[in-house]
Amino acid sequence: MLLPLTQAMGNKDILKDMKKKRGYLLEGHVLLSKSDPKVLEAYDSFYSRVMLNRSSLDQKTKELIVISILSARGLFEPVSIHVKKAMEAGAKYKEIVEALEIVGLYAGSPSMLYGLKALGPAD
Repeated sequence: MLLPLTQAMGNKDILKDMKKKRGYLLEGHVLLSKSDPKVLEAYDSFYSRVMLNRSSLDQKTKELIVISILSARGLFEPVSIHVKKAMEAGAKYKEIVEALEIVGLYAGSPSMLYGLKALGPAD
């Protein structure tokens, strides 16, 4: 479940920074900020290193990989978040569809179909 930043009552600075970098917060981020903020900081550092601070893969490719993994795992709510991020990074609708078709080949057609549902129709 996505939470607005105003509901985040844990370590507000790290949560604010995470929201700014990612564009969203998950309920688990907020819960971890309350239960073990040092682990949340380490997790955020890992996320930043992998998703934001390296340049071997461009952001569009990274987001297509994330969409594929989330779809294969059946985590369709976050797929919508990363579809938006992929498009902001320059991904075309057809590129996302193709990534989801690969998911269908290797993870099964339900994963592909639910991923396509999260993607929605072409504009």
